[in-house]
Amino acid sequence: MFNINLITCDYPLPISEERIEEMESPPDWGEMEFQFDEGHRISENILSKYSIESDGQIYEECIDLMVDGETTEPTVKQIDLGIEKKEYTGELVFHGIHFEEKHDFLMSFKALFWKGELKEIEPIEWKKEDNHKRKAAQDKMLKKIKKVSAKTNRWWYKSFLLFSNVVRCFLVLAAKFLGFLLRCISRFESRLSR
Repeated sequence: MFNINLITCDYPLPISEERIEEMESPPDWGEMEFQFDEGHRISENILSKYSIESDGQIYEECIDLMVDGETTEPTVKQIDLGIEKKEYTGELVFHGIHFEEKHDFLMSFKALFWKGELKEIEPIEWKKEDNHKRKAAQDKMLKKIKKVSAKTNRWWYKSFLLFSNVVRCFLVLAAKFLGFLLRCISRFESRLSR
């Protein structure tokens, strides 16, 4: 499922040749998904994806989610409601990240629209960053996921899970009984002190 603030830009982005040459494998700019700030409201629909087309018009791809299936195993289906041209007037700032082997490229653009038509687009930020920290964090996260996955795939895990749920159930019942017992003692003690 996609993020609710995504936008693609088929319109040519103002990126200099020097910046493109810095990249080992530049992305297909028309397919790259950017994210814009939540403060920018283009429409009232929460679950939408937007696109700036090559002619400078902005469109909204409206979707809805439908929950099907049983309550124990619900399935979520995406229903396309169609594409709608937006008459948006205002400034839209969107951000993107392009990952490569040695560097990450962070970029931001500002687009100015008048009644749904793009009037101006300009870059406001371009950073080339070393990605060792991101890769280290990814590796650390993958190791944790593999560790948890290995634990849940062991032959004894389902038995342990069943046992721990039964023990928790008894502990909750014991805590409720002790709470009831303490309330009874407290009421009895307050009646004696009158």
